[in-house]
Amino acid sequence: MVFDQVLSDGVLDTANWLVATGGPASVTGASVVGGVVQITLSAVPASVTAVTFSPPPFDVVAAGSGLAAEAFTGFPVVTT
Repeated sequence: MVFDQVLSDGVLDTANWLVATGGPASVTGASVVGGVVQITLSAVPASVTAVTFSPPPFDVVAAGSGLAAEAFTGFPVVTT
């Protein structure tokens, strides 16, 4: 997942993330690496259709300004 600003790298709170899947899977890890949010799931689902980010804590922050990313619900996911 890529945001519109460069993000500060670090470990994120997995409780902030929900992934809509085509099978049983939960978020077991979340982090920012190289400015990109990476989410790890407990299992490989049949599909991933949407992602929800529901802080606090506001741990996704812009590297330069320190501004926190706003919450979002049901962001559509396209896999290739």
